[in-house]
Amino acid sequence: MQREDILDPRDSNVTSDNFPHLSTAFPAPSSAPNHTISILVYGAGSTTGQYTLHAAGHTNVLATASLKHHAFLRTLGATLTADVARAVGGDGKVALALNAITMEGTLVRIAEVLSAQGTLTLLLPIKAGEAPMHWEVLAERNPFPARARQLDAQDPPGAPRVGAHPAEWVRLLDQGTFKERVATGLDLLRNNRIRGEKVVVTVDFTGND
Repeated sequence: MQREDILDPRDSNVTSDNFPHLSTAFPAPSSAPNHTISILVYGAGSTTGQYTLHAAGHTNVLATASLKHHAFLRTLGATLTADVARAVGGDGKVALALNAITMEGTLVRIAEVLSAQGTLTLLLPIKAGEAPMHWEVLAERNPFPARARQLDAQDPPGAPRVGAHPAEWVRLLDQGTFKERVATGLDLLRNNRIRGEKVVVTVDFTGND
C-alpha cells in the first residue's frame, strides 16, 4: 500500500472538497477524469454513499448495500451491486474506495480488495461495538500502513445544490410523545435497524408535547 487518504468530514456529507482526495471531479463533468477506474463504495445505501454514487461520475462502480437498495443504487450510477465487497478491476482489486460506514470490521474487508496502489477515503468516527467512538484511526486497529494521513474538512464550500440529488427515503416518527419518538429513533440507530433511510422525528412547537 503506497497511499491512503483518510478523510474526516465531521458533517458526514460528500462535498466538493472531498472528491479531490480520490482524484475525482465534482460535480462530474460530461466525461469525468479517470472515469473508468474501478471504485468501491462500501455502504452505498447510506446518505454519503448515495451522494458519492450520484456525484462522482464514474462508470466502473461497485456498490455494497442491502439487497433492497440495489435497483435504486444502479439508477444513481452503480455498475455492480453486491451485499458484500467483491474485487473488480483488471488486477482483481479496486483502485479507489470510499467507506461510508466505518465500523471497525469494514476496514479489514476493504483492505482485502483495495489495490496496493489504491486510495481509501473513510468517514470518522469509527464505531466498534459498544466501545467509545474514535475520531482517529488507532494504530493497533489499522489494517493499513502508518503512512495514511488524515484530512479534516471544516465547513467545506460548494455543497451539492438543492434539488441536484434524488430525495432519500425517510422513516418519519410522528406517533406518541416527543420523548417517545426520540427514544424510538435512538433505538433504531443503536440497534442498526435502519437501512438507507433518514430517521426524522416530528417536533411540535406549540407545546403540546
